[in-house]
Amino acid sequence: MNDATLYSSILIVGTSAAVFAAMCSSWFTAAEHQGDDDTRHRMRLCEGVATLVTLAQGVAASHHLGRSTPLFVSIALCALFVSGFEYAIAHAAAINPNKAINTNSSINTISSINAIVRR
Repeated sequence: MNDATLYSSILIVGTSAAVFAAMCSSWFTAAEHQGDDDTRHRMRLCEGVATLVTLAQGVAASHHLGRSTPLFVSIALCALFVSGFEYAIAHAAAINPNKAINTNSSINTISSINAIVRR
């Protein structure tokens, strides 16, 4: 691998990470959202746009260099990022109604008092 191919591949790694970060939320944020249809649709739409931009960068770099390595790097990155988002979407956090609420907190006590007074 010559220097130009290596440098362009490194640039594709950085820019694709930036593109996916700009278009999509983080994997952690995706996992915290409820798995409703609207959220999944918007996240997949963002995945698609970020994939197109990343692949276009790979195609442009490969065309410029006359080598296919940058294209394969961009394909691998898209697979990595999209699979991470799909995993996060599939394993979204669920609301736990049995989660204990700290009633010793002054905020909860004040809120309870205000709720009683308002009624």
